[in-house]
Amino acid sequence: SNHETKSYSLAVSGYHEIQENYGLNYNIQATGDSIDSDTLNQGYFHSRKYLKLSILPEHKFSLNPHEIITLKVGGSFDDTNRDKPRFSPIAEINWDKNKRGFNSDKAYLSYAQTTQVIGYGGIAGKLATASSPPLFASDPDLKREISRNLELGYSINRGSFKFRSAVFNRWDRNLVDWVYKITTPNARSPKHVEIETFGLEIITSKKWDNFEAISSFAFLKKNEDYKDSSIDG
Repeated sequence: SNHETKSYSLAVSGYHEIQENYGLNYNIQATGDSIDSDTLNQGYFHSRKYLKLSILPEHKFSLNPHEIITLKVGGSFDDTNRDKPRFSPIAEINWDKNKRGFNSDKAYLSYAQTTQVIGYGGIAGKLATASSPPLFASDPDLKREISRNLELGYSINRGSFKFRSAVFNRWDRNLVDWVYKITTPNARSPKHVEIETFGLEIITSKKWDNFEAISSFAFLKKNEDYKDSSIDG
């Protein structure tokens, strides 16, 4: 099979200080692509334009000369000329405490939502209902994928000793997975799945003159819901 994809992108990002303790984080990205393929030639369209705009104001509160709390609240706007637009909230609070030398403590709590439209491999190929369905079929009516993440983190720095930890819970909605049934193991069709993931990560390190020891621990637990008991894998 032959595929030719053309794409372009233009992005601008930065931080604008409005006052001493108040500023604005921003990101603007415009993208476009098109595909010319002898297999991914089905569906409703074969070109798409994307626009992503993110605005995140932040305000810093000084508790004392060594402690600062930073609050960020904003969101992002995702749109294409082929799909419905979507707004995603973003919020984060950070606590920073700087001590003498290289010693510091940091903690944060964040919530963020991100979205993504399905690529041409999922929407522009042959359907599972075709007379000769492909190994990986497509569905032009697949929805936008949505991911929400809630995370809490804490870290300390004592010069030669460092500790970093994070615990999170992520909710993924409308993710696309290619599934099959035992009766047709060689024909996989795209289905939306909801996944909830809980994770924990801890990393510590200790440095001596010419030696550094690093230890880490990670734990993940996932729950999937395909909302279709007939799916075998």
